[in-house]
Amino acid sequence: MRIGRGEIDIVALDGDTIVLVEVKARRGTGYGLPAEAVTPGKRRQLSKLALLYLRKKGWLDRSARFDVVSVLIPDDGEPVIEHIRNAFELSGGFTF
Repeated sequence: MRIGRGEIDIVALDGDTIVLVEVKARRGTGYGLPAEAVTPGKRRQLSKLALLYLRKKGWLDRSARFDVVSVLIPDDGEPVIEHIRNAFELSGGFTF
């Protein structure tokens, strides 16, 4: 979902909770695990985008959370996919 100068990879519902998902994939661990790419700066950016999106939809009063989906793609096997629920909290001093 493109919002302003950024994007949220997946917006989904889990019951009544809006789930904002960041997907990170890597072909190896030379630069760390995929989820490690969701740095404090990236979390701040996602927090800002989430607020813009939720405000635009009129959903600021709804429950929301941030998940991360990590995809590790080895050269010689099946991808390893990890879903990290509640991967981080809204950052940057923002409030819903």
